[in-house]
Formats: sequence, structure tokens, C-alpha cells
Amino acid sequence: MAGQKIIAMARITVSRFETVLIMKHNLLFAAFLCFTPCLSAQITGLVLDSLDHQPVPYINIWVVQEGLGTSSDENGRFSLPAFDSKYALIFNALGYKPKTLPFSEFRDTIYLVPQSIELAEVIIAPRKRTTIRSTGSYKRPH
Repeated sequence: MAGQKIIAMARITVSRFETVLIMKHNLLFAAFLCFTPCLSAQITGLVLDSLDHQPVPYINIWVVQEGLGTSSDENGRFSLPAFDSKYALIFNALGYKPKTLPFSEFRDTIYLVPQSIELAEVIIAPRKRTTIRSTGSYKRPH
């Protein structure tokens, strides 16, 4: 009879130990889930033309202080790792004014202003063509 009590107490002790272990495991898992987004936070955005509100594809986007950059896709969408608010983003593309934006002012939609660039005049003229006529025979120099 005493032996059965000892076995029963041992089972209770093991089950309490297992319960504590499971609770610790669940707590660690919950903490992992809470902090994982902080470690790999991303910002996503959309770049639009300020006049017609159409997506602007293949915009160059740079994080100035990190030297890290990306490009928008064909629909004007992009994503970057999140940085501290003291960092700044530069949006740049041919045909648009560059835009510098601190992370603290970042919103999910960026509007770029079109910019026309005036080029210097280019003159294309044909060259005077020279023809060489020859009669007779040729000797090859040795």
C-alpha cells in the first residue's frame, strides 16, 4: 500500500514538472512571436505620378545613411527594411524630380512630380563621302 502511494506521488510530481515545462515552452514561443516582427519589419509603399495618379514603374529608392536601395516594380510597389526615423529615403527616376523623405514622414503612397529636361541642340550631318577610283594594277609592298 505504501509503495502505491509513492508511485502515485511520483506521477503527480512528474506531471507538475511537465506542466511547468510546457508553460515555459509556451511563454518562450509567445515571446518569439511578439518580437519576430520587430526584427524583420518591412515598409511597403506605392509610387504614383502626382499629375495623373498612375503608378510609376522602376523608381530607384535609396536609404541615404545605409547605402541600401531597391526599385519599384512595374506597378510602382516597393518594400524595404524599416529603419530608425533619423534615416531618409530618396526617390529618383528619369523624368521626375528627385524626392527626399525622412522615415518619420513616410506614408504608404509617394507622389513624384514630373520634370521635363531640356537638352542642348544636337545636329546630325552626313559626312562627305570620298570615293577612290583606281585603274591599273597594284603591287603589294614586301
